[in-house]
Amino acid sequence: MIAAFLLLVLCSLAPAALSVPPRPPVRCGGGGDGDGDAGCVLSNAYGAWSSDRADCPVAAVTYPASERDVVAAVARASAGGMRVKAVSGFAHTIPKLACPGGNGNGSAASLLISTA
Repeated sequence: MIAAFLLLVLCSLAPAALSVPPRPPVRCGGGGDGDGDAGCVLSNAYGAWSSDRADCPVAAVTYPASERDVVAAVARASAGGMRVKAVSGFAHTIPKLACPGGNGNGSAASLLISTA
């Protein structure tokens, strides 16, 4: 009985652990769903790029709902001479390859296709 009471007291004194999902890797200044918004930023979902990386600015992001949407987005980007990067809900890509512009710097002519 005393052991159960002590266990209850010890458990109530332990701090609660909260799990928090990482922030989205793609953030756009325009709000909303980000579809076609200008001024977007790609960052590492876990917040830890290597020392030679900063957030990557991109021109736009699209969130396709079907294979047809993906094909249309790639076709528009190709017609406009844009670089394309596919990102997931948790971007933890090799830093040198993360930016569509390459070398860790974004490009005004770049598009992210997000699967998030």
